[in-house]
Amino acid sequence: MRKKPNPFVVADLDAADKALARLAAIRRIVDAENLRLNETVDKLKAHCTEVTAAPLAEAAAIEAALATFAATRKDDLFGKARSQELNFGVLGFRRSTEVKPQPKHTWGSILERIKALVTGQDGDPFKAAVRMKEEVNRDVLKDWPGERLLTVGARIVEKDTFYYELKAEQIKEAAA
Repeated sequence: MRKKPNPFVVADLDAADKALARLAAIRRIVDAENLRLNETVDKLKAHCTEVTAAPLAEAAAIEAALATFAATRKDDLFGKARSQELNFGVLGFRRSTEVKPQPKHTWGSILERIKALVTGQDGDPFKAAVRMKEEVNRDVLKDWPGERLLTVGARIVEKDTFYYELKAEQIKEAAA
């Protein structure tokens, strides 16, 4: 494919001045279009925020009501099964664990206890529990047996986190 020749030939100062003028005009066009685009995007964002504010507030209220319902009926509805499948989604609790300090212990005191127990030998479980930036590696402590956690003043605490999932297909069918 043949390229068109460049119509701008800069042979003297006058041609250079005309080239600079054309560049300035192009820059003004591009800047004006970018400004117009940014203004349009800002208006669309504002419109979207305005239109979705009430539905999002309603969704937050519904989520809070579902969480309260599930928490108050947790023993009845989620005693054996961790979730309840409904027509338009699933309600349930996800079990997870995290390492927390025992009462009257801090992460700083746990770090000091672990450092005191480090032997420096290969495979030392206490050495692996300390990160280079001198903080407790909670991921390693999660896998420790209870006695070792007690030794350094930590404990495993289980928590249930409420969740829900929507069934998009059933919602589409109900809307149709």
